Amino acid sequence: MQDVPIIVINLATATDRRQRMADQLHGLGFNHSVYKARTADDLPQFPEVSLRPQSMAYWSGKSLNSGMIGCFLSHYDLLAEMVRADMPHRLILEDDAVIDPDLPEVLTNLAHLRFDWDLIKLAEIRPVGGLAYGPLGTRRSLARLTQPTFGLQGYLVSRAGAAKLLKRLRRLDGEVDGVIDRMGNAGVRIFAVRPNPIGHDLSLASTIREEAAGAPKATGWDRWKRKALKMKRRLDRAANRPRLYIDRVIDRPGRKDTP
Repeated sequence: MQDVPIIVINLATATDRRQRMADQLHGLGFNHSVYKARTADDLPQFPEVSLRPQSMAYWSGKSLNSGMIGCFLSHYDLLAEMVRADMPHRLILEDDAVIDPDLPEVLTNLAHLRFDWDLIKLAEIRPVGGLAYGPLGTRRSLARLTQPTFGLQGYLVSRAGAAKLLKRLRRLDGEVDGVIDRMGNAGVRIFAVRPNPIGHDLSLASTIREEAAGAPKATGWDRWKRKALKMKRRLDRAANRPRLYIDRVIDRPGRKDTP
């Protein structure tokens, strides 16, 4: 797994971030490539992606801003490229990632997993919940996602996982990390390494956060409709949990013999 292709999403103008990521990765002995991040202006290049800002505003009270659109398209494009090229795995990083020194060891341990997985999160904004799958090396463990934990600063994705994700990502109606995480209750096998070996540098400016500031809050009837949606999602997670336990029984012992 240490030879997995690594690609960093980076805006062409963010040269300082690009150099910062190169320093981190080269210091750990990794080669990588850089993907020129998409912007909202690139949306016409993706006719298969349907923009649905009303849906996001209706259910979350947030506006779908240009930063969210660009981020969504960047991840979508990388997953589509992966499927077209028939790549078995890929490690996708955002350029505000902070990488722990033991990432090479983490990737080596993940290479010994014997069960199928679609996506493994190496970074989370809110690492809560999850179904424990056991230790991963001496310092970390693996968990199956049972609820959104947000954040896509670093994740491994398989070709099968990319194909599953693309079917849902043709509807651009939310922030890409939340949309992907919620697919864990829709047949996509999403895991997380904890503690996360990749963090998020909050000191760096975020177009998404800046444009989302001051978004209107839900009021009146809309507020109750959104509360109802949140309750439905909780019920969906509860209904899905027995299947996750069954999967865990099937997946164990979960590691190949170490060569």
